[in-house]
Amino acid sequence: MKQLHSLAMTLLLTTALLVLFLAALSPLTNAAPAVATRYVAPGGNCGSAAPCYATVQAAVDAASDGDEIRVAAGTYTDIHVRQGITQTVYISKSITIKGGYASANWTTADPAAHPTILDAQGKGRVLYVTSYNAITVQDVRVTGGDAAGLHGDPWGNDAGGGVFVNGTPVHLHNIVVANSKAYRGGGLFLNGSAAIIEGCEILSNTADSGAGAYLVGGSDHLERSIIRANKSDWGGGGLFLNGSDSILTNNVIIDNQAGTYEGGGIFLYSGAPRLLYTTLANNSKSGIFVDNGGGSFSTMVTMTNTIISGHTVGVKLSSRQNNTVTLTATLWHGNGADRESGSGVINHTKDYGGDPAFAADGYHLTASSAAIDKGVDAGVHKDIDGEIRPWSGGYDIGADEFGSIKARRLYLPVMLNK
Repeated sequence: MKQLHSLAMTLLLTTALLVLFLAALSPLTNAAPAVATRYVAPGGNCGSAAPCYATVQAAVDAASDGDEIRVAAGTYTDIHVRQGITQTVYISKSITIKGGYASANWTTADPAAHPTILDAQGKGRVLYVTSYNAITVQDVRVTGGDAAGLHGDPWGNDAGGGVFVNGTPVHLHNIVVANSKAYRGGGLFLNGSAAIIEGCEILSNTADSGAGAYLVGGSDHLERSIIRANKSDWGGGGLFLNGSDSILTNNVIIDNQAGTYEGGGIFLYSGAPRLLYTTLANNSKSGIFVDNGGGSFSTMVTMTNTIISGHTVGVKLSSRQNNTVTLTATLWHGNGADRESGSGVINHTKDYGGDPAFAADGYHLTASSAAIDKGVDAGVHKDIDGEIRPWSGGYDIGADEFGSIKARRLYLPVMLNK
């Protein structure tokens, strides 16, 4: 019996070793698919790069999760219907789209010299993004979007004329969203997306509410962006945050308009957003308007290092209770009234008055600015331009740190002893 047991064990061991050996020789059936780079250029002329497509949508349709799509300079006006929805590009895969390339150089993007423009020409949205995986879109210009008849928001209204994002952790980097319209979120509509919006410009969009951008729920991050010259027919000319716990850092919100209601700059409705280093200037009516749905709903806003300049009312709360705004280190200038608390509470410390002395662009500080060195450390060490803060003494209030320079590594020569 011992001999039979020993023989059985030997056969079992030999079989196991054989299986392992054969598995090592065979292809890895469970290996992740190879990630591909795909190229897009007007007319499908990508030079020597392949695979090449004439439209971004064609490249997206061919792509697999993880692929990168590089798009050459040009204006892409094609319109496509996917899942009954009309837009220039419909994205439901975990992919990266990068613009700003020249068809003769697919290595280095230069979006200023080689602009990639997606223009829906009023025939639908420009970008529709829906997926439960990460998606990145960078260095493109989005324009001419119109969400009429496309619905999309939780209440059945037309939303997101330029960019519509539904439940997706999208990363929008260095994109321009302009001249688009919808009932909500003319430029941009985010619904529970946990998005990162970084280094973007949202310009000259129109809507009933949230003309620049409308954010619903979630915890989005809006960083180093400019929201300018958007116009709402009702309220929330620049931004409308609805039930949002988003964090907004180093942003410029200027020259936006509210229509029949309030919040030319920002309309905050429920939620608990945080705003750090914000420049809020020359928006119509109230710079920030705070409201809630009544009952058990509340809005609790925290604002640190904020310039609030050139409004009828700087910060205005509605007549509903359970609204609280807490401001630390605020430069107030040129408002008809700085604060109106309504039935809520405005807590404010470290208040300053004086001219922010903006440069011609409306938000960079000049040497005489009253915002210089008046801020507090809010844990943010770069400004809207990616430059060092604090600089020369203390933290400046607002999105710009005056006189700062970009962080650079300094390499010193090494002296060797002989």
